[in-house]
This record gives sequence, C-alpha cells and structure tokens, in this order.
Amino acid sequence: MLRAPVPPPDPTGPEGEPALRDLTDPADPPPPPDILEVPWTSAPPRPAPPWDPRTERAVFLAVAATYRDGHTVDHDRLMELVVRGLAGGPLGRPRVPYRQRATTRAGAHLLLDRGESMRPFREDQSWLAALAARVLPPDRLTVLDFRLTRGASRDGGRTWEPRPVPPHGQPVLLMSDLGLLRPPVPGRHHAGPAQWLPYLRRLCAAGTPVVCLTPHPVRQYPSAIRQLTTLLTLDRGIPVRTGRSTARGGRRRPGRGS
Repeated sequence: MLRAPVPPPDPTGPEGEPALRDLTDPADPPPPPDILEVPWTSAPPRPAPPWDPRTERAVFLAVAATYRDGHTVDHDRLMELVVRGLAGGPLGRPRVPYRQRATTRAGAHLLLDRGESMRPFREDQSWLAALAARVLPPDRLTVLDFRLTRGASRDGGRTWEPRPVPPHGQPVLLMSDLGLLRPPVPGRHHAGPAQWLPYLRRLCAAGTPVVCLTPHPVRQYPSAIRQLTTLLTLDRGIPVRTGRSTARGGRRRPGRGS
C-alpha cells in the first residue's frame, strides 16, 4: 500500500507567527545557567590554624618538653656558687651545675576538652592532635577526649574512664577554656573554673606539669587557676621563646638522671 508523503514542518507558528526556534540568533551568547545548577563545594574551607605553620612545631616542642640537666656545665651558675662560697654564704651540698636541656622523652598526655563551651573550637582541637602526632613519637603520646564531669574517652565518647593522672614528670597538655565561657543553656555536664580546681590540684600533687592551651586571654582566669596550671593563649602571633619561657616557668625540672 502506498502512503502519502509527510509534508515538511511548517516554519511558521499558528496564525503565521514565526516558530520559537527561529527567534534565537546563533550569534547570541548562551543564556546564564540556572543558579540551582551551579555546583557547590562539598565542605566550607577550614579555618586558619591558631599558630603560625612556620613555627607551630617549635612552639609545640617548647610546650610539651620537660627540662633536665644536660652535659654542659653552667659556667654562670658555677661562678655564682664560687663567689657565694668566697663571701661565706651558704652553699649546701656541693654540686656541679649543668645547663638545662629540653627533652620529649617523658612523652605527654593530650586532653581535648569536649565540653559545650569548647564546641566552636573542634577544628582547632583536631589541628592540635595532628600536630602532636607529627612531633611526638606514637608510643610517647596519649590523646584523649575529656570532660571533667565524665572522665576521659578513647573511642570518641562511647565509653568513659576515670580522669587520668599520668606518671610523675609526664606533662599534661590540656586544650580547654576550663569552663570560663558559660554557654547560654549549659548542659548537666558543664563545669565552671571552680570545679576544675580539685583535678588540677591532684595533678600537681602527683608531680604532673599541666599546660592549658586556651582560646581566651590568660588575665581572664582566676588566680587560683593560674597558680595550678600554666596558661598559654592560642595566639597565631605567639613567638617560640614565649611558649618556651611560659612552659618552663610553671614546670618542675627533674634533676640529672631522673
């Protein structure tokens, strides 16, 4: 059976109007994409680290190190002892003074405060944990989530164990505001500065140096807190010598061979 040929499409629309495809000039630029079709980034950019990346390793070493007698005689101190002896002053037991040297042999406990007031600083805590892992040997570093009212956790808060008290001489690096910032609606596990005092006293009694890395200025803390822990503000402009002098100022220095 023969079929009638299909006529070509009419280039004009109804009532003689030109078809829509004829209204588009090939020379015209393409229309802008729909705003909903613009691809979005998968995650917002990470905030800048609290310490300068060029000096962060040296600052952390200054904060985490303990100090003990080295092998070089401290000639300045030796001369002081000689002059005191010639002047008839008390010398006590004769002992050759040696220069102090920094060491990370004792390792460190890193406690990351997971309280409500530290929620805005979660990225900074992750940065500090990664920095500690790059600086200290794995067998000398213990990183724990910490909440004063619950204890320490090794599995992201699924289980909790008592508050740690490391061996004598091993420093505790605590990233916390020590309850200085009170949330608008504090939860039942929120702890203020006064509630931190018993734990800090316990660490001091055990001979454990405590350095608290805090996002707030040191002057805002009560004197009772400042007497029990060395406070260091997470400031991008902090020089290495400030971290070293601050940490040494509040740290016991074991003698040679200890």
